[in-house]
Amino acid sequence: MVKSIKVRPGILAKEHDSFFSAIIEQQKESLNLVNGRAVNAYKYNGDQLVLCLDSGVFILIFAEKDFISWKVIDESPSLGGRDFPRNITFEFPNGDEYLWRWEVEFNQFVGKKIAISPSEQFLFLYSENKREYIFNVLEDCFDAATKYLYISPV
Repeated sequence: MVKSIKVRPGILAKEHDSFFSAIIEQQKESLNLVNGRAVNAYKYNGDQLVLCLDSGVFILIFAEKDFISWKVIDESPSLGGRDFPRNITFEFPNGDEYLWRWEVEFNQFVGKKIAISPSEQFLFLYSENKREYIFNVLEDCFDAATKYLYISPV
């Protein structure tokens, strides 16, 4: 069964901030722990994603106000929260619909090497399958506190 949810973009574009270059410099060590490693498993609860890498580290990906955040951690966090359906149709205010089959999307990364590349507001993921993806966030139209982290091909 497919659940249908009315959503709007959860990240509003902002102007480029030159301070971001300094932040990337500080993230190089974390990027080195992630890039070129294979995904062994994942956990997803709708607004957070954990990727377990073959090096034994985990990447926690989640939404902050107007940007996608990520961090490398040594232990897999518990992703409490809602019971999240496997198939969701996101309905946008302009009438467009997007079928989000997260299990299909994330399963394709298991066993594949990845690399991530943060931008000021978004997070890009490159996969060994020669595709580039972008993480983004949608916000529930009826409950602004409910966010949905999703990934789509660029």
